Amino acid sequence: MSLPRLRCLEDEPVRGNPAENAGKPRTFAFVFAPPRYGPQQIGIQFPRYTQFGYQLTKALIVDVGRQPADRVLERGELLIVTADNMALLRFVEECGMFRRA
Repeated sequence: MSLPRLRCLEDEPVRGNPAENAGKPRTFAFVFAPPRYGPQQIGIQFPRYTQFGYQLTKALIVDVGRQPADRVLERGELLIVTADNMALLRFVEECGMFRRA
């Protein structure tokens, strides 16, 4: 099972030859930048879906020591987001722990 890629709501202009980028999803970068006295390390649990596409769980920030995380990030780490996973994208943009790179 592969983990879903994160994607962004806003489109970025395609650089280079459009024919080369035709099959590639657009990607955006976010940097984990918590508040000054916030957590220095977090875990992200990605949303889960049924085989029919219904959402079972939402994306969550979890304590790395207590719950399993799909991705662990430390301050300043880069998170690449793609535009097809809207639920995860909204979560990353709304949680306030990330800024665009």
